[in-house]
Amino acid sequence: MTKKEFLRTTFDKYNLSKDEDIFALHGTAIITKTGIQKIASAEKFKYSFDVINCDPDYCAVKCTVSSFDDEVLSTSFGSAEKSNVKNAQKYYLEMAEKRAKARAILIAIDAHGYLYSEDESDDFKK
Repeated sequence: MTKKEFLRTTFDKYNLSKDEDIFALHGTAIITKTGIQKIASAEKFKYSFDVINCDPDYCAVKCTVSSFDDEVLSTSFGSAEKSNVKNAQKYYLEMAEKRAKARAILIAIDAHGYLYSEDESDDFKK
């Protein structure tokens, strides 16, 4: 399946909106937080989080995504620090959690590498 076909199938399956949930940035497909949540809700995903590190200047979080019947589907990590978070006023733990969750959800539906979360980088903001 081509990237374009994969994106079209995913777009249709999860009823994603071009106006609200997904946009292109320099040829890269970026999914918004609402798009991530639509996917998670449609799949009835459950999450668990583990704080790996939480210091005043750096946080890392692990997110595990499971199906509604508790099958582990994916695990991923998110981190945040001054160099990769703009205007966060040191909300590093929250940003690390959002990044870990988005990555784990995209991995769970085999979309990581096709779609990138807007939370991955401040450069990905619409």
